[in-house]
Amino acid sequence: MTNTIVSSGQTSSGLTLNSGDFLTVLAGGTANATDVNSGTDNVFGTVSGTVIHAGQEFVSSGGRASGTVVSFGGAQILLAGGLTTGTVISGGFEGVSGGVASGTIISFGGMAVSSGGTASGATIGSGGVLQVFAGGAASATTISAGGLQYVFSGGIDAGGTILGQRQVWAGGVASGTQIGAGGIDYVYGAASNTTIGSGGSEIVQSGGTLSGAIVNGGFLEISSGAHASGGVAFTALGGTVRLDDSQHLDAGLIISGLTPTAGAIDFGDIGFTSGATSAAWTQAGTSGTLTLTSGALQASVTLFGSYLAANFKMQSDGNGGTLGECQEYCVREFRG
Repeated sequence: MTNTIVSSGQTSSGLTLNSGDFLTVLAGGTANATDVNSGTDNVFGTVSGTVIHAGQEFVSSGGRASGTVVSFGGAQILLAGGLTTGTVISGGFEGVSGGVASGTIISFGGMAVSSGGTASGATIGSGGVLQVFAGGAASATTISAGGLQYVFSGGIDAGGTILGQRQVWAGGVASGTQIGAGGIDYVYGAASNTTIGSGGSEIVQSGGTLSGAIVNGGFLEISSGAHASGGVAFTALGGTVRLDDSQHLDAGLIISGLTPTAGAIDFGDIGFTSGATSAAWTQAGTSGTLTLTSGALQASVTLFGSYLAANFKMQSDGNGGTLGECQEYCVREFRG
Protein backbone atom coordinates (compact mmCIF):
# COMPACT_ATOMS: atom_id res chain seq x y z
CA MET A 1 0.00 0.00 0.00
CA THR A 2 1.42 3.37 -1.02
CA ASN A 3 0.26 6.91 -0.30
CA THR A 4 1.46 9.40 -2.88
CA ILE A 5 0.98 13.13 -2.43
CA VAL A 6 1.47 15.57 -5.31
CA SER A 7 1.94 19.03 -3.83
CA SER A 8 1.63 22.46 -5.44
CA GLY A 9 4.13 22.83 -8.30
CA GLN A 10 4.72 19.09 -8.59
CA THR A 11 3.68 16.77 -11.44
CA SER A 12 2.98 13.04 -11.46
CA SER A 13 2.87 11.12 -14.74
CA GLY A 14 1.95 7.51 -15.49
CA LEU A 15 1.43 6.40 -11.89
CA THR A 16 -0.41 3.09 -11.31
CA LEU A 17 -2.60 2.67 -8.23
CA ASN A 18 -3.33 -0.86 -7.00
CA SER A 19 -5.42 -2.17 -4.13
CA GLY A 20 -5.03 0.05 -1.06
CA ASP A 21 -2.98 2.70 -2.87
CA PHE A 22 -3.83 6.40 -2.56
CA LEU A 23 -2.96 9.36 -4.74
CA THR A 24 -3.73 12.85 -3.45
CA VAL A 25 -3.25 15.74 -5.85
CA LEU A 26 -3.25 18.94 -3.84
CA ALA A 27 -4.18 22.41 -5.13
CA GLY A 28 -1.54 23.49 -7.64
CA GLY A 29 -0.41 19.91 -8.22
CA THR A 30 -0.83 17.99 -11.49
CA ALA A 31 -1.22 14.31 -12.31
CA ASN A 32 -1.33 12.93 -15.85
CA ALA A 33 -2.24 9.48 -17.20
CA THR A 34 -2.84 7.86 -13.82
CA ASP A 35 -4.00 4.21 -14.01
CA VAL A 36 -6.35 3.50 -11.09
CA ASN A 37 -6.61 -0.28 -10.96
CA SER A 38 -8.28 -0.54 -7.56
CA GLY A 39 -6.95 2.34 -5.49
CA THR A 40 -8.23 5.86 -4.77
CA ASP A 41 -7.40 9.14 -6.50
CA ASN A 42 -8.22 12.30 -4.50
CA VAL A 43 -8.19 15.41 -6.65
CA PHE A 44 -7.85 18.94 -5.26
CA GLY A 45 -5.57 20.07 -8.08
CA THR A 46 -5.55 19.15 -11.77
CA VAL A 47 -5.56 15.70 -13.36
CA SER A 48 -5.93 14.55 -16.95
CA GLY A 49 -6.12 11.27 -18.83
CA THR A 50 -6.92 9.15 -15.77
CA VAL A 51 -8.18 5.60 -16.42
CA ILE A 52 -10.28 4.13 -13.62
CA HIS A 53 -10.74 0.36 -13.60
CA ALA A 54 -11.95 -0.95 -10.24
CA GLY A 55 -10.94 2.11 -8.22
CA GLN A 56 -12.34 5.53 -7.45
CA GLU A 57 -11.59 9.15 -8.24
CA PHE A 58 -12.93 11.91 -5.98
CA VAL A 59 -12.88 15.41 -7.47
CA SER A 60 -13.28 17.90 -4.62
CA SER A 61 -13.60 21.69 -4.38
CA GLY A 62 -11.02 23.33 -6.62
CA GLY A 63 -10.23 20.04 -8.31
CA ARG A 64 -10.22 19.68 -12.10
CA ALA A 65 -10.33 16.40 -13.97
CA SER A 66 -10.32 16.14 -17.76
CA GLY A 67 -10.46 13.19 -20.13
CA THR A 68 -11.11 10.56 -17.46
CA VAL A 69 -12.17 7.09 -18.66
CA VAL A 70 -14.30 5.13 -16.18
CA SER A 71 -14.37 1.41 -16.97
CA PHE A 72 -16.39 -1.46 -15.45
CA GLY A 73 -16.13 -1.40 -11.65
CA GLY A 74 -14.75 2.13 -11.59
CA ALA A 75 -16.34 5.32 -10.26
CA GLN A 76 -15.73 9.04 -10.52
CA ILE A 77 -17.35 11.14 -7.77
CA LEU A 78 -17.66 14.87 -8.29
CA LEU A 79 -18.14 16.96 -5.16
CA ALA A 80 -19.15 20.60 -4.58
CA GLY A 81 -16.77 23.05 -6.24
CA GLY A 82 -15.20 20.46 -8.49
CA LEU A 83 -15.20 20.27 -12.29
CA THR A 84 -14.94 17.37 -14.72
CA THR A 85 -14.69 17.76 -18.49
CA GLY A 86 -14.91 15.11 -21.17
CA THR A 87 -15.33 12.11 -18.88
CA VAL A 88 -16.06 8.90 -20.80
CA ILE A 89 -18.10 6.32 -18.92
CA SER A 90 -17.45 2.92 -20.43
CA GLY A 91 -19.24 0.53 -18.09
CA GLY A 92 -18.50 2.50 -14.94
CA PHE A 93 -20.28 5.24 -13.00
CA GLU A 94 -20.06 9.00 -12.45
CA GLY A 95 -21.78 10.50 -9.42
CA VAL A 96 -22.26 14.27 -9.47
CA SER A 97 -22.95 15.28 -5.88
CA GLY A 98 -21.96 18.89 -6.50
CA GLY A 99 -19.90 20.84 -8.97
CA VAL A 100 -20.21 20.70 -12.74
CA ALA A 101 -19.70 17.74 -15.07
CA SER A 102 -19.23 19.06 -18.59
CA GLY A 103 -19.35 17.00 -21.77
CA THR A 104 -19.62 13.57 -20.18
CA ILE A 105 -20.05 10.73 -22.68
CA ILE A 106 -21.95 7.75 -21.30
CA SER A 107 -21.07 5.10 -23.84
CA PHE A 108 -22.25 2.36 -21.49
CA GLY A 109 -22.86 2.67 -17.77
CA GLY A 110 -24.49 5.23 -15.51
CA MET A 111 -24.40 8.83 -14.32
CA ALA A 112 -26.35 10.25 -11.38
CA VAL A 113 -26.79 13.96 -10.66
CA SER A 114 -27.95 14.80 -7.14
CA SER A 115 -28.52 17.96 -5.11
CA GLY A 116 -26.14 20.77 -6.04
CA GLY A 117 -24.76 18.94 -9.05
CA THR A 118 -25.00 19.94 -12.70
CA ALA A 119 -24.44 17.91 -15.85
CA SER A 120 -23.89 20.06 -18.93
CA GLY A 121 -23.73 18.75 -22.48
CA ALA A 122 -23.78 15.05 -21.60
CA THR A 123 -24.25 12.46 -24.36
CA ILE A 124 -26.04 9.24 -23.45
CA GLY A 125 -25.19 6.37 -25.76
CA SER A 126 -26.97 3.05 -26.25
CA GLY A 127 -26.99 1.26 -22.91
CA GLY A 128 -26.20 4.46 -21.02
CA VAL A 129 -28.40 5.90 -18.25
CA LEU A 130 -28.49 9.42 -16.78
CA GLN A 131 -30.50 10.01 -13.61
CA VAL A 132 -31.30 13.50 -12.33
CA PHE A 133 -32.42 13.54 -8.70
CA ALA A 134 -33.89 16.27 -6.46
CA GLY A 135 -31.77 19.41 -6.54
CA GLY A 136 -29.79 18.21 -9.52
CA ALA A 137 -29.85 19.75 -12.98
CA ALA A 138 -29.00 18.68 -16.51
CA SER A 139 -28.73 20.92 -19.55
CA ALA A 140 -28.13 20.35 -23.26
CA THR A 141 -28.19 16.58 -22.85
CA THR A 142 -28.26 14.43 -25.99
CA ILE A 143 -30.00 11.07 -25.56
CA SER A 144 -28.89 8.87 -28.44
CA ALA A 145 -30.85 5.87 -29.73
CA GLY A 146 -30.86 3.25 -26.99
CA GLY A 147 -29.99 5.79 -24.30
CA LEU A 148 -32.21 6.53 -21.30
CA GLN A 149 -32.67 9.52 -19.00
CA TYR A 150 -34.74 9.81 -15.82
CA VAL A 151 -35.72 13.15 -14.29
CA PHE A 152 -37.02 12.45 -10.81
CA SER A 153 -39.00 14.66 -8.42
CA GLY A 154 -37.11 17.91 -7.83
CA GLY A 155 -34.81 17.33 -10.78
CA ILE A 156 -34.50 19.73 -13.72
CA ASP A 157 -33.66 19.07 -17.37
CA ALA A 158 -33.34 21.94 -19.86
CA GLY A 159 -32.58 22.12 -23.56
CA GLY A 160 -32.15 18.40 -24.15
CA THR A 161 -32.32 16.46 -27.41
CA ILE A 162 -34.09 13.08 -27.38
CA LEU A 163 -33.34 10.37 -29.93
CA GLY A 164 -33.71 7.64 -27.30
CA GLN A 165 -36.02 7.75 -24.29
CA ARG A 166 -36.60 10.14 -21.39
CA GLN A 167 -38.95 9.79 -18.45
CA VAL A 168 -39.91 12.88 -16.43
CA TRP A 169 -41.43 11.65 -13.21
CA ALA A 170 -43.94 13.45 -10.96
CA GLY A 171 -42.26 16.54 -9.55
CA GLY A 172 -39.61 16.56 -12.26
CA VAL A 173 -39.36 19.47 -14.71
CA ALA A 174 -38.24 19.55 -18.34
CA SER A 175 -38.12 22.55 -20.68
CA GLY A 176 -37.01 23.40 -24.20
CA THR A 177 -36.68 19.80 -25.35
CA GLN A 178 -36.12 18.78 -28.98
CA ILE A 179 -37.43 15.30 -29.87
CA GLY A 180 -36.11 13.73 -33.07
CA ALA A 181 -36.84 10.58 -35.05
CA GLY A 182 -37.10 7.54 -32.79
CA GLY A 183 -37.16 9.67 -29.64
CA ILE A 184 -39.91 9.32 -27.04
CA ASP A 185 -40.60 11.40 -23.96
CA TYR A 186 -42.89 10.17 -21.16
CA VAL A 187 -44.04 13.05 -18.97
CA TYR A 188 -45.52 12.36 -15.53
CA GLY A 189 -44.21 15.67 -14.18
CA ALA A 190 -44.03 18.98 -16.07
CA ALA A 191 -42.84 19.75 -19.59
CA SER A 192 -42.79 23.07 -21.41
CA ASN A 193 -41.88 24.34 -24.86
CA THR A 194 -41.18 20.94 -26.39
CA THR A 195 -40.52 20.63 -30.14
CA ILE A 196 -41.53 17.24 -31.56
CA GLY A 197 -39.94 16.40 -34.88
CA SER A 198 -40.92 13.78 -37.46
CA GLY A 199 -40.75 10.31 -35.98
CA GLY A 200 -40.61 11.66 -32.41
CA SER A 201 -43.26 11.35 -29.69
CA GLU A 202 -44.16 13.01 -26.41
CA ILE A 203 -46.70 11.28 -24.16
CA VAL A 204 -48.07 13.38 -21.31
CA GLN A 205 -49.31 10.84 -18.79
CA SER A 206 -52.03 11.11 -16.15
CA GLY A 207 -50.98 13.75 -13.62
CA GLY A 208 -48.46 15.26 -16.02
CA THR A 209 -48.63 18.80 -17.35
CA LEU A 210 -47.67 20.37 -20.66
CA SER A 211 -47.24 24.08 -21.24
CA GLY A 212 -46.62 24.87 -24.87
CA ALA A 213 -45.36 22.63 -27.67
CA ILE A 214 -44.44 22.74 -31.35
CA VAL A 215 -45.48 19.71 -33.39
CA ASN A 216 -42.97 19.63 -36.23
CA GLY A 217 -44.12 16.42 -37.92
CA GLY A 218 -44.19 14.37 -34.73
CA PHE A 219 -46.79 12.94 -32.35
CA LEU A 220 -48.10 14.50 -29.13
CA GLU A 221 -50.47 12.59 -26.87
CA ILE A 222 -52.36 14.14 -23.96
CA SER A 223 -53.48 11.18 -21.87
CA SER A 224 -56.61 11.03 -19.73
CA GLY A 225 -55.87 12.80 -16.45
CA ALA A 226 -53.08 14.92 -17.96
CA HIS A 227 -53.26 18.71 -18.28
CA ALA A 228 -52.25 20.86 -21.24
CA SER A 229 -52.26 24.64 -21.50
CA GLY A 230 -50.78 27.33 -23.68
CA GLY A 231 -50.23 27.02 -27.38
CA VAL A 232 -49.69 23.81 -29.30
CA ALA A 233 -48.58 24.78 -32.80
CA PHE A 234 -48.25 22.70 -35.95
CA THR A 235 -45.49 23.62 -38.38
CA ALA A 236 -45.62 23.05 -42.13
CA LEU A 237 -44.47 19.47 -41.49
CA GLY A 238 -47.73 18.74 -39.64
CA GLY A 239 -48.00 15.85 -37.22
CA THR A 240 -50.70 14.62 -34.85
CA VAL A 241 -52.07 15.77 -31.52
CA ARG A 242 -53.98 12.96 -29.82
CA LEU A 243 -56.49 13.90 -27.11
CA ASP A 244 -57.31 10.80 -25.07
CA ASP A 245 -59.90 12.68 -23.00
CA SER A 246 -61.07 15.33 -25.44
CA GLN A 247 -64.34 15.74 -23.52
CA HIS A 248 -62.50 17.27 -20.55
CA LEU A 249 -59.82 19.51 -22.01
CA ASP A 250 -58.24 22.36 -20.08
CA ALA A 251 -59.64 25.72 -21.15
CA GLY A 252 -56.16 27.17 -21.70
CA LEU A 253 -55.23 24.82 -24.54
CA ILE A 254 -55.08 26.51 -27.95
CA ILE A 255 -54.04 24.66 -31.12
CA SER A 256 -52.71 26.60 -34.09
CA GLY A 257 -51.24 25.91 -37.52
CA LEU A 258 -53.91 23.47 -38.73
CA THR A 259 -53.88 23.68 -42.55
CA PRO A 260 -54.89 21.53 -45.55
CA THR A 261 -51.48 19.88 -45.61
CA ALA A 262 -50.29 20.14 -42.03
CA GLY A 263 -51.65 18.83 -38.77
CA ALA A 264 -54.28 16.45 -37.46
CA ILE A 265 -56.26 16.26 -34.23
CA ASP A 266 -57.05 12.80 -32.95
CA PHE A 267 -60.11 12.67 -30.67
CA GLY A 268 -59.18 9.40 -29.04
CA ASP A 269 -62.20 9.02 -26.77
CA ILE A 270 -64.97 9.62 -29.32
CA GLY A 271 -65.67 7.04 -32.00
CA PHE A 272 -67.33 7.70 -35.33
CA THR A 273 -70.99 6.81 -35.88
CA SER A 274 -72.47 7.45 -39.32
CA GLY A 275 -75.26 9.99 -39.09
CA ALA A 276 -74.45 10.80 -35.49
CA THR A 277 -70.93 12.28 -35.59
CA SER A 278 -70.63 15.87 -36.75
CA ALA A 279 -68.39 18.92 -36.39
CA ALA A 280 -69.39 22.52 -35.75
CA TRP A 281 -67.34 25.70 -35.72
CA THR A 282 -67.88 28.90 -33.74
CA GLN A 283 -65.66 31.84 -34.73
CA ALA A 284 -64.72 34.37 -32.04
CA GLY A 285 -62.27 37.00 -33.27
CA THR A 286 -58.93 35.51 -34.29
CA SER A 287 -59.78 32.06 -32.94
CA GLY A 288 -62.77 29.84 -32.40
CA THR A 289 -64.10 26.56 -31.09
CA LEU A 290 -64.34 23.28 -32.95
CA THR A 291 -67.06 21.14 -31.38
CA LEU A 292 -67.25 17.44 -32.18
CA THR A 293 -70.53 15.70 -31.36
CA SER A 294 -71.26 11.98 -31.59
CA GLY A 295 -74.53 10.99 -29.96
CA ALA A 296 -74.34 11.98 -26.30
CA LEU A 297 -70.57 12.58 -26.52
CA GLN A 298 -69.20 16.03 -27.17
CA ALA A 299 -65.74 17.59 -27.21
CA SER A 300 -64.62 21.16 -27.85
CA VAL A 301 -61.15 22.43 -28.69
CA THR A 302 -59.97 25.99 -29.31
CA LEU A 303 -58.19 26.61 -32.62
CA PHE A 304 -56.33 29.75 -33.57
CA GLY A 305 -57.39 30.94 -37.03
CA SER A 306 -60.47 31.45 -39.15
CA TYR A 307 -62.53 28.43 -40.17
CA LEU A 308 -66.04 27.58 -41.35
CA ALA A 309 -68.24 24.73 -40.19
CA ALA A 310 -68.22 23.38 -43.73
CA ASN A 311 -64.43 22.99 -43.54
CA PHE A 312 -64.78 20.00 -41.20
CA LYS A 313 -66.16 16.80 -42.70
CA MET A 314 -66.28 13.57 -40.70
CA GLN A 315 -66.01 10.14 -42.28
CA SER A 316 -64.74 6.67 -41.49
CA ASP A 317 -60.98 6.30 -41.65
CA GLY A 318 -61.30 2.58 -42.43
CA ASN A 319 -59.47 1.70 -39.25
CA GLY A 320 -62.24 1.65 -36.66
CA GLY A 321 -62.22 5.40 -36.21
CA THR A 322 -63.04 8.61 -38.02
CA LEU A 323 -61.21 10.76 -40.54
CA GLY A 324 -62.40 14.34 -40.52
CA GLU A 325 -61.32 16.38 -43.49
CA CYS A 326 -62.38 19.37 -45.50
CA GLN A 327 -61.57 21.44 -48.54
CA GLU A 328 -59.27 23.75 -46.60
CA TYR A 329 -58.56 22.33 -43.13
CA CYS A 330 -58.37 18.79 -41.78
CA VAL A 331 -59.04 17.15 -38.42
CA ARG A 332 -58.67 13.45 -37.68
CA GLU A 333 -60.56 11.48 -35.09
CA PHE A 334 -59.82 7.89 -34.03
CA ARG A 335 -61.62 5.56 -31.71
CA GLY A 336 -59.72 5.43 -28.40
